[in-house]
Amino acid sequence: MLVSYNKFSVPAISQLLSGLLNVLIIFTVNNLLGADIYTIVCSALIADIIRNFVFIPYYNKRVTGYKIRQYYRKVLVSIITCIATIIIGYSIRYIINPNSWTKLVISVVMTSVIAFVFIILMIMNKQEKESLVALYITKGRGKK
Repeated sequence: MLVSYNKFSVPAISQLLSGLLNVLIIFTVNNLLGADIYTIVCSALIADIIRNFVFIPYYNKRVTGYKIRQYYRKVLVSIITCIATIIIGYSIRYIINPNSWTKLVISVVMTSVIAFVFIILMIMNKQEKESLVALYITKGRGKK
């Protein structure tokens, strides 16, 4: 039991510190700006982003032995794809005004498909793209 306790003590302490940071942000913003309920949501988001961006890579390095650069490279690609998906969604929103359920579903499907293609092009290397195209040619077009 003590062995499992020691393995989880560092993430637990980081979670507690993140919670304290969350409370500190809430009180600071509330006292300075007199903000409302959105302060709680935004402060939790800020505290989690700080914890996940600062603590997780170093703990991951300690546990797995990966270099921190590898982790931040993956995080950067994820951030870029999220921003691209948001831009794609807002662009489609100007083309299709989702004022009904049908138009909303169409715009979501369009955003998903375009973002999926963009993410595939962004994340996959040349060899993976070639194998995906070969798989599509043999499986997709081979059926008649």
